[in-house]
Amino acid sequence: MAAAAAMAMKKKQDEKNVLGPGGGGPGGGSVTMRNQRQNEVLVTALQRQNTKQWDAIENPEQLRERAALRIQLFARGHILFRQRLHRENLYKRLEFETELSVGGWRLFTQVMVFTFLLIAIGMSGDPSTKRGIYTNLRDSFGFDDLRGMTDRSEFVNTQMGAIATTAKDFFILSGSQYFVPESGSVELLLDMETFSAPKLLGGLQLEIQLAEFSFTGVVRLSPQFVRGYILRKRILPAGQGSELACWGWYLHAQKGPELHYGGHDYFATPADSAEEATVKQETVSLSNRTVFPAEEYRLLTIVVTGTNVTFYSNLDNLGTAQMPRPVTDCFNNLEGMLVGDTGMTLGQLSFYAKALTPTIIEEIYIGGGTLDDLSTGTRPAPLVETEMGELSRSLTSAVGVVDQSVSEQIPAAQLNLVMQAVEIEKIAGNSSSGNIILAPSLPTGSIAFNSSTLLTDSANPSRQYYSLLGGPWLLDNAAKANDATFDGERWWSSDKFPRFTGRGVTFTMWFRNVACPEGKSCGTFLLSAHQSKASSARCWSAWVETDGIYWDTPAGTPSFGYPLNEALNPSYSQKFKLTSDTWRHMAWVFNEDTNNLEYYLDGVLTYTGTWGKPVSEMDCGPVNVSIGFRWPDYTYGADVEIYDMRMYVGAPLTTAEVFNIATAPVPPSPSFGRDDQARARDRCLYLTSPEMMDTSWTDTYGHGCAWYFNNRGLYPTLCSYPGVGENCPIACKSKQECFNVGTYKTYFAWNSIRRIESTTPNGTVCLASSWNKTQQVERCRANQPSLQTDGKTWQWEADIAALQSAAHRVNLTDCDELEAATDEQCSFDPAPVKEFTTHMKANGGDFTLAFWVKPLGEISLASDGRFLPSVNFLSSVSPPFANIAFGPYVSGSNGEARMRSGCTGSAPQPGIVDTEQIEMSKASTTDWTFIAISKNNQLRTSGGARASVATNLGKFTEGQGSWDMCLDDPDALFNAIEVNFPMLISPIMLVPQELPFGLVQEIYYQQVGNMAVRDGPLVTNKERASTTMEIEKNDYVPKSALMATPIIFQKRVAPSATCPFEYSTEWVKEQHQKVIDGRCKAPYTCDSDVLDKPEATISCPGAPVDNEKSFGLEPQEFEGTGFADFLFSITDTPFVFRDGELRPTGSFVDSLTQTVKIILVFFTPQYGITTVMSVDADMSGPRSAFVDVSVQHYAILEGAQLVAYLLVQCMVLIFIVFMIVDVFQHGTAMWGAYREDRIVPDLLTAGLMGVDVLTIVMTTVVVCLRLPSKIASAGAVREILHNLDAIPWASSDVSVTDKKTTFFANVQDLLALIGTEESVDAFLNVVLIVLLIRVIQCTSLHPRLALLTGTISKAMDDFWHSALLIILIMGSFAGIGTWRFGSEREEFGTFEKTMQTEFLMFLGEFLEDWATDTDLQAFIVLYLMIMFLLVLNFLLAIIVEAYMGVREVNEENEIEQEFLTDMASIFQANLMSYRHKWPHGQVLGRMLASQRAKFSVGFMDLSGSMLFKDQKSVGAFLRYYQGFEFCEPPEIGSYGKADDGMKQVLEIERRVAQLLGTRPPKLKDMAHQEGAKSKAKRGPSDTQHVPDMGGSFNRNPPNGNGAHHTPGNGSAEPHHSHSAPPGLAANNANKPGYVQPAMQLPGSVAEGNGEDVDNLIAELGTPRNDNKDANGDVVQSATLQD
Repeated sequence: MAAAAAMAMKKKQDEKNVLGPGGGGPGGGSVTMRNQRQNEVLVTALQRQNTKQWDAIENPEQLRERAALRIQLFARGHILFRQRLHRENLYKRLEFETELSVGGWRLFTQVMVFTFLLIAIGMSGDPSTKRGIYTNLRDSFGFDDLRGMTDRSEFVNTQMGAIATTAKDFFILSGSQYFVPESGSVELLLDMETFSAPKLLGGLQLEIQLAEFSFTGVVRLSPQFVRGYILRKRILPAGQGSELACWGWYLHAQKGPELHYGGHDYFATPADSAEEATVKQETVSLSNRTVFPAEEYRLLTIVVTGTNVTFYSNLDNLGTAQMPRPVTDCFNNLEGMLVGDTGMTLGQLSFYAKALTPTIIEEIYIGGGTLDDLSTGTRPAPLVETEMGELSRSLTSAVGVVDQSVSEQIPAAQLNLVMQAVEIEKIAGNSSSGNIILAPSLPTGSIAFNSSTLLTDSANPSRQYYSLLGGPWLLDNAAKANDATFDGERWWSSDKFPRFTGRGVTFTMWFRNVACPEGKSCGTFLLSAHQSKASSARCWSAWVETDGIYWDTPAGTPSFGYPLNEALNPSYSQKFKLTSDTWRHMAWVFNEDTNNLEYYLDGVLTYTGTWGKPVSEMDCGPVNVSIGFRWPDYTYGADVEIYDMRMYVGAPLTTAEVFNIATAPVPPSPSFGRDDQARARDRCLYLTSPEMMDTSWTDTYGHGCAWYFNNRGLYPTLCSYPGVGENCPIACKSKQECFNVGTYKTYFAWNSIRRIESTTPNGTVCLASSWNKTQQVERCRANQPSLQTDGKTWQWEADIAALQSAAHRVNLTDCDELEAATDEQCSFDPAPVKEFTTHMKANGGDFTLAFWVKPLGEISLASDGRFLPSVNFLSSVSPPFANIAFGPYVSGSNGEARMRSGCTGSAPQPGIVDTEQIEMSKASTTDWTFIAISKNNQLRTSGGARASVATNLGKFTEGQGSWDMCLDDPDALFNAIEVNFPMLISPIMLVPQELPFGLVQEIYYQQVGNMAVRDGPLVTNKERASTTMEIEKNDYVPKSALMATPIIFQKRVAPSATCPFEYSTEWVKEQHQKVIDGRCKAPYTCDSDVLDKPEATISCPGAPVDNEKSFGLEPQEFEGTGFADFLFSITDTPFVFRDGELRPTGSFVDSLTQTVKIILVFFTPQYGITTVMSVDADMSGPRSAFVDVSVQHYAILEGAQLVAYLLVQCMVLIFIVFMIVDVFQHGTAMWGAYREDRIVPDLLTAGLMGVDVLTIVMTTVVVCLRLPSKIASAGAVREILHNLDAIPWASSDVSVTDKKTTFFANVQDLLALIGTEESVDAFLNVVLIVLLIRVIQCTSLHPRLALLTGTISKAMDDFWHSALLIILIMGSFAGIGTWRFGSEREEFGTFEKTMQTEFLMFLGEFLEDWATDTDLQAFIVLYLMIMFLLVLNFLLAIIVEAYMGVREVNEENEIEQEFLTDMASIFQANLMSYRHKWPHGQVLGRMLASQRAKFSVGFMDLSGSMLFKDQKSVGAFLRYYQGFEFCEPPEIGSYGKADDGMKQVLEIERRVAQLLGTRPPKLKDMAHQEGAKSKAKRGPSDTQHVPDMGGSFNRNPPNGNGAHHTPGNGSAEPHHSHSAPPGLAANNANKPGYVQPAMQLPGSVAEGNGEDVDNLIAELGTPRNDNKDANGDVVQSATLQD
C-alpha cells in the first residue's frame, strides 16, 4: 500500500509538472509528448556518438584498453565517486533550468523591447520636461481654477483677462521684458469717463524728449461743451502760470483740435516791439475749421513729427499744421497732468513715443492697439503711481505748502507795514492822490468867443487857428445860468462859431479826465453841432471816452463811428486809456482830402477811418455847437477838463504838425491858478523823458521799485506811499506815458528759451545755422599759422587776460577745443540778425540788445558762489572777435559789457580807444536776470556817443564821445554766441535803435512776471536730438515663450424664435408682445429690431453663423467656421471701433456664442518642444459654460540626440528580431506537432503566441511611424514656427484677415503634427500595455516570481463573477444617483461622472458635504455598506485565498531557489556544460524522469547513459550538483523512500495491517509480485526490455547464442553486469569473441513487463522492432530507430 500510495503521489506530481516551470510559453503543454519523443531520439544519437569507438574493437590491444577503461570506470564509480544524487529532484532541476533559460530569454527580450521603447519615448520627448512645461503653464494660468468652471460671467469678465495678462509674461519681446521706464508709451486713461472738471493724474512724470510722438483717445462731447483740454501737462499747480501748458492737446467744438505747448520756455518774439505779449504759449491749429458733433464717439489722434503736427478724427486726416518750433518738455515737480474738461467724455487715452501712421491709427481704431503691440503682448504702460511716488509727492506738496506759507507771511507782514504808512499819509493829507487841483468850472450858457481873430501857431508858424477855449476849464454839472435852460449846458452860438463849408477842419485840445472811477468807462461830447438848441439831433459831433471815440455822420455810410479800444490802434492798451488825471493832447482831423477822420492822441496818430461821407459837406450851416455833456435828453457826460481848444480850418494838419503842437510848451493861461510849470508836470510824458525812468530809490523798509511793481496788482493803493510815484513811474504807472505806437522794430535770435549746458568745461559755442561746424574747424586749422599775428586776435587775448579768476572762456584758438565746444543743436537763424544789422547801420549804428539768463543750479555758479553771466557775441570764430561781450572781467566786480571796434589796428595804439567797458549789476543766483545794452552811435559826430547797460532795473551808462563801434562783419553783428557757464537763456532781442531806459525798464516789467514761471526746457536741444529710448531688459524667467499673439476664436449661432418645443415658441412670442405693449409703449420708443423680431427679446439657438459678419469680423475657418480676434483686443481695451461704430469689447462673447477657444502657441528652445495650449469654453449646453484646458506638446530631435534616438530604436528592432526567432521556433514546433501528431495547442499557448505576434507587428509599426516623423521633426517645426514668427503683424501691406488666416493655417499644421504624434503615442501606449502584460505573464517562469500570475490564475473564476457582481451593483447605484442628484450636483451630472464618484467612494474618498442631504446620506451609506463593507472584503478574501494556495505550492517545491540565485546557477551550469560537454539538460532530465524506479543516481548510472563525453564530464556533473541540498539522495528503507510523506503513509499502512492481523508488504515483495504478474501475462519466453531513455538496461542480457539469461527462480533479480548500448549489442552480438558488457545498477528494480515497454515506445513514437517467431515469441532484442 505504501508503494501504491507513493506511485500515486508521484503520478500526481508528474501531472502537475506537465507544463513544467514557465510552461505557459509557446511550445509547452500539449506538445510535451512530442518533445519527449524527440529528446529520446536525441539520447539515442548521443549514445551512438559516444560508442562509435566500440565498433572499432578488432584486436587484443584494443581489448586490453577496453579492459583498462572498465577498471578505471569501476574505480571511479565505486571508490572515487560514491556520492549519489536525488534522481527525481535532479531531473526536475534539469528541466526547470531548461525552462528557466528559455523563459528567462523570452522575459529578457520582452523587457528589452519595453525598456528601449521607454528610452526612445523619453528621448523623443522627456516626460519630466513636458511635465515641467505643463506645470509652469498650469501654475501660471491657473488651470485648477479654469478647469470645470461653469460661471460664464467669471470666465468672460475675469479669467479671459487673467489669461491675457499672464500671456504677456511669455512674450520675450513684450513690454514686460523690454520696456522704457520713464518716457515710453503710456496708457493715461483706459475706461470711458465723463468729466465735470479737469481730473488730475498725479505723480506721473511723462517726459517728451523725442522729436516724434503721438496721442490717441476716444472722445465724446456733450452739447454744452465749448472748449477745453483733452490733456495738459501744466507747469505750475496754481497761481500765475498754472493756466499754461508744457504741452497740451486742446479741443474747440467749433474750430477743431489744437496743440498748445511751450508754457515753460515760451518767449514772445513779436515783430513790433509795442505789441504786448498777451499770448503766453505756442498755439498751433488748423486753418480749416472742424466742427465736432455732440454725442458722437470719435477716435482723435494727434501726431507730432519735428515741427509738423497732424490731427486725425477716426480715420480722417483733418490736416497738418506747421509748428514754429519743436516741442520741448518741462519738469513740473511731479504735479502730474490734467485730463478732460467740462462736458467731455474721454477714454482709451494713450501716449505713444513714436509718430503713428494712418495704418497704425487704423489698427488702433479697429483693434484697440497697434498690431505690433498686440503681436508681442505689449501695451502702453498703465498709469500707476507707486506708493513711494505718492508719498514723495505728498511730502513735496506738504513742504511746498509750508514754504509757500512762510514765503507769503514775510511779504504779507512787509505789505502791512507799507499799507499802514499809506493810510497814515492819507489821514495826514500828504498822499499824492490828494494833490490834484481842479480847474475852475466853465460858466454855463453861451461861450464868449471872438470868431474874427486867427492866431498863429508858434509850433507851426505856417498855420493859424481859432482859439475856441482857453482855460483850462472844468466841464461839470454847473448850475444853469446865462440863458442856459438846464444845468451844465454850454455852447457856441451859431452866429459866432466859424464856418468851414467846403473845407476840412481840425480840432486840438488838452484833455483831462478827472472824475472817472477806476475800471469804469467815462466820456463826454467835446463838440456836437445842433441845428436847434432845443433838439438833440446832431449834424456832426466828436465824443471821447476812456474806451474809444464816437462821431456822427448824418446821412453818411455809416451814419456814425464808434471804434473802441484795440479797434483804435493795436497799441492802444490799458496804460494809454484816458483814465488818469494827467493832461493828454488830442486832435480830431476831418481830412477833406481823404474824407477820413484822423484821431491823434499825445501827438501820435491813433486812428484813421472813413467819416462816412465827404468832409466838405460836414458844415451844416449856422448851428449851435455844444461842449460838455449837457443838452436836451442827455445828461450823462463825465466831468472833464479842457484846455487850449483850437480849431484849424482848411488843409488838414499833418502828423508832424500835430506832434509839434502836442510837444510844444503849454501856453500861459490867466484863468488857472497854477503856474505853467505845474501844468507841464501834470501832462503825459514820453519815454524819452528823463523823468520816465525808475530810479534806484528805496523806501524806509528797503523796498525798491520792483517790489512795488510786483505787489501793486493786489494792493492798488500801494504806490501811494510817499516817494513811490516820483521815483517809480514805470513800476507804478504813476506818471502817464504818452501814447506810443511802437515805432521801433524788434528782431530775435532764437525763438524760445534755450537750455545751454557746457559741452566742454569752458563752455559752449552756438553757431548761426548758416555756418557749418566742420567748416569753422577747418578754417581754424587753416588759420593756425597766422592767428598769433592776426590784427584781431590780440583783442580776444586781451579780453581773456582781463577775466576774473573764477571765470573761463573757450580757447577758440585751439581747434580741437573749438570742435568739442561747438553745439550745432543750439544754432540760431542768422536772417533776423542780418536784417537787424542792416537797419542798425541805417540808423547810424544805434541798437539795443537784451536777453534773460538764469543759472541751472550750482553747476552754473563760480567757485565763489556767484553767477557770472558770460555771453559773447562773436562775429568771427577764427580768428576770434566779438563786437559785444558780457563777462566777469576784473574791471567790474559783478562783470561788465565790453564793446570792441573792428576799426582798430593790428595792435594797441596810443590815443586810440579800441574797447569800451560798461559795468554791470549783480546777477541773481536763483532767478532770472535781465541784461540789456543800448548804444547811441549817431551822436558820435557831435561827441555824444554813449552806451548803457541794464541789469534788471540797474543802469550803468558810459559816455563814448566820438568812439565808433565798427562792425567786424558788416552784414551781421554776430554769427556765433559763446556761453561759458550752464544757463537758461532767452531769445536775444535786437532793436535797431537806442531804446530809452524807461522803455527798457518797461520791457523788464512786462516780461519779469512771465519769466518767473518759466523754467525752460528739461534738456538741451542736443540732448533731445540725441535722446534714445533706453530699453531696460528684465530677466526672462519662463522656460517657454509665446510664438504669436493669443487668438480668441468663437463659434456662433443665429437667434431663432422657433424653439424645440411648441410651447417654448409660443412663450417667446408672448414675451415679445409684452415688450411691445409695455416697454416700447409711448412715450418710449424701441429700435426696429426689438419691435420686429421676437428673437430680440429672448431666443433659442438657430443655425450656425458662417456667412455674415459678427462684431465687425469676417468668418474664418479653424476647426469649423467662426470668428477670430486678438485676445488682447478683447481683454485690454473696453471699446473698439468696428464698421465705424464704437463697440464694447465685452459684447464679443454674448448669448449667441456657442464655443470659445483661446489658442496659445509656446516654444521651449532649451528642450526643442513646441506646446499648444487651448482654453475651451463650451457655452452651448444647459450649463452657463464649461471650461477645459488642454496642453499638447511636440518635441523635435536633431543632432546627437537624434542619432542616439535612432540607435535606441534600432535596438528595439534587434530585440524584435529575437522575438521573431523565438516565436518562429515555437510556432514551427507547434505546427510540426499538429502536422505529424495532430496535437492541437491549447488556447492559452496559442493566445500567448498570438500576443507575441501582435506585439511584434505593433511595435514594428510604431517604430516605422515614429522614425520618419522624428527625423523630419526639426524641419517641420522650424518651418511652422518660422512662419508664425514671420507673420507681419505690424505691416500695413497685409490685411488683418490674411494675417489671422496665416496664423490659423500654421497652427493647424502644428496641431496636425501633434495630432499625428498623439495618435502614434496612443497606439504606442497600447503596445506598451500589451508588452507590460506579456512581461508580467513571463514572470511565471519562476515560482517565486509567479506569485502575481499564479494568484490571478487561481482566482480567475472568482474574479470574473465578482466583476459581474460589481458592475451590476455600481451600475444600478449610478443610475439612481444620476437620476436623483444629477440635476444639482456636478459629481452626479452624468452616468460616467456618477461611476467616477462611486469609484472614488469605493477607494475611501467621500463627498465633503454628503451629510447635509438626507437622500444623499442614505444613498452613500447604503452604497458603502454594500460595496465597501461587503464587496471589497469579498475581493480581498478571494485574493488572499488564491495567494495562499500559490504560496503552499511554492513551499512544496524543493528544487527552486531565490530568482537571482537560480539565474546565477543557470549561468554557471551553462558555462560548465559548455566546458565539460554535458548533455542537454532537458535530454538528460527526461531520461532520468523515465527511470521512475530509481530513487538516486550515481557515477555509474550517468556514465552508463552514454550521454556524457567521458568520465571526467560525469565527475564534474556530480561535483556541481552535489552542491544543491535538494540533490542529496533520499533515505531508502524497507518500504521505499523514507521521506516525511512516505513515513506517514507507512504509519497508516502499519496500523491498518495491525487491525487486519497481517504485516505490511515490503517494496521487494511488491516488485516480485509485479514481476510474476507480468510474466504470467506475457508468458515465459518474453524478454523484458527497458526503452533507451537515457540508458536502456537489459535485465536478462542474451548469452553468446543470442538467448536471454533468466535466473533459475524466475525472479527479477538484476544481473549485475554492465550492458552495452542497444545499438552496439545488436551490431556485435554475433561477432567472434564479443563479450556482452554489463553494469551494476544499485537500487534498480524491474519496471513492468513488455506492455510497459510497448507503452513507452508508443509515447516516443518509434516503432518497436522485436523479432518474433511464428508463434509471436521474441527471438531478438528490440532496438530504437534513429
